[in-house]
Amino acid sequence: MNVTSETYKTRLLKVFAAGLAALGATGCTSRTIVITQDDRINTGVHIGRPAEQRTGDPLEVTVVCVYPEDLERDENEGLKPGVGITCKDWYDNRPLRGGGEGANFRLPPEQIYLRTYAAEVYGIRRGPALNGAIEDGRTQIEITGIKFRPTKLYSRKSVIYVFPKFIGPPPDYEVLPVRAAEFNPPGAYTSKLGVKIGVDEGRDNHGQYIDRTSKRGLGRSRKGE
Repeated sequence: MNVTSETYKTRLLKVFAAGLAALGATGCTSRTIVITQDDRINTGVHIGRPAEQRTGDPLEVTVVCVYPEDLERDENEGLKPGVGITCKDWYDNRPLRGGGEGANFRLPPEQIYLRTYAAEVYGIRRGPALNGAIEDGRTQIEITGIKFRPTKLYSRKSVIYVFPKFIGPPPDYEVLPVRAAEFNPPGAYTSKLGVKIGVDEGRDNHGQYIDRTSKRGLGRSRKGE
């Protein structure tokens, strides 16, 4: 018997078993949203100012995990992949603590992650709001620990959305209908999901945008899911 070889195999099996045990403890695999931000963001609220004075407001960002069973509820019709859901759609209909007006979507709080300055949220807070690269002192911001069930990663009805809370100008200060970043299915991408948030004066919604930067092709959806 090759003792060295057997010892290596034993160690490998132990590492594999430990990995399965860790996965089983949470029942989920982890994803990270990697945000690249412009120097100034969320400037739509200052659209009436001269360009050099459009410094922008803090930008809340919400990450939402949706599973096939969530889409069986009529209330979640607007969360189906490919329908073109916007940030305004989410913030007008998001679940709220204790229910209340506009709480049309029905999702458990553990499927919602936020970077926000709000003290109380429906979901899991993952840090403060974004302020732009100048104010934050860095271009990249991460939202870590996004849990997703591995058995649903490749389903065509599974999706991870990223919704920035872009605010429009006074007097209404409404959330702008910018189309959300969509990862469908999540397993078609690496565990780090990239988006770009910025300002492009040539676009609608006062130039506010979020683009998906990660490329598909690293996984395939399973037929019938």
